[in-house]
Parts: sequence; C-alpha cells; structure tokens
Amino acid sequence: MKNTAEIGVLVTASAIFSIFISYFVGKHVDKFDPKKMILWGVRTASICCFTRPLFLHPIIIAATDAINKIVDPIFRIPYDKARYKLVSENKEFTRQATIKQFVQELYYTATVIIILLITLFYSQPSKEFFIVFFLISAASMLFMQKMASVHFRRRDRKAILKEEKNGVMEEVLEEAS
Repeated sequence: MKNTAEIGVLVTASAIFSIFISYFVGKHVDKFDPKKMILWGVRTASICCFTRPLFLHPIIIAATDAINKIVDPIFRIPYDKARYKLVSENKEFTRQATIKQFVQELYYTATVIIILLITLFYSQPSKEFFIVFFLISAASMLFMQKMASVHFRRRDRKAILKEEKNGVMEEVLEEAS
C-alpha cells in the first residue's frame, strides 16, 4: 500500500507542477526560441516513452509519466502557437490540419481498441508483452504519419502551385523562413 501512496503523491505533484509550468511557458513563450523548446521537449518526451516499457517498476513508470506531464507544455505551447499562426493565415492549411487531427484521433482510438483486444488475450501481461505492444504502437504511429505526410505533400504541391499563380509565393517563403 505504501507504493501506491507514493505513486499517487508523485502523479498529483507532477500534475500540479505541470499547471505551473504551463502558466510560466504561456507567459514567457515569446522570450525563448520556439524551435529549441520544441526540439528539447520532443526529445525528452521520446526518451520517456522509450523508458516506460524497459522498466516495469511502478515508481519508474509514474516518474516517466510525471516528467512527460511537465515537459508537455514546454513544447506543446510553442507548437500550438506556430500552428495557429499558420492555420489563421492559410485556408488550405486549415483543411490539412483538420485531416491530420482526424488521423491522429483515429490512431488514438485504434490504439485503445488494440490495447483492449490484447489485454483480453493476455490475463497476465509480461515484460515482453509491453515491449511488443510499444513496438507495435510505434510502428503503427510511423505508418499513420507516413500516410498523412503523403496526403499532405500532394495537397501542399497543389497549394504551392495555386499560390504561385496568385503571385504570393515570395510572401509564403518569407513567412516560412
């Protein structure tokens, strides 16, 4: 029971700390380089995701989850800010962003269904089960990203050609750099 209490305190503390981090990042997001914040946050979150299946101790899993909750606002807020700017300026991008969000939600739903199905087959999950599960999840996420990126590249070519015809290609390139 002591272990459960420790995990509860850790998760609660990380959630509260995440709220304060979100507030701080939101107030000071313009003072830091967004590219560095996004890169640092994504790398740290990736390390946490790969650490979870390797160590099945509840404290380590809760600690990686806590780190993930703290790191999430550090890269999510600058990313959302940049994405909102692109969406508000480019109507074609709005459609692409909607499709991408749909694909992401579909992926998350499929992952939950796969978890439930695999859990039904295994009454006593083992370390190998978790490793295989995370490998399958990573492979499916890469597959979904590949499908979405192929679709977006086709749409981007059409949008670029349309923008070239309208004579605004220079403005788009200046905004991107």
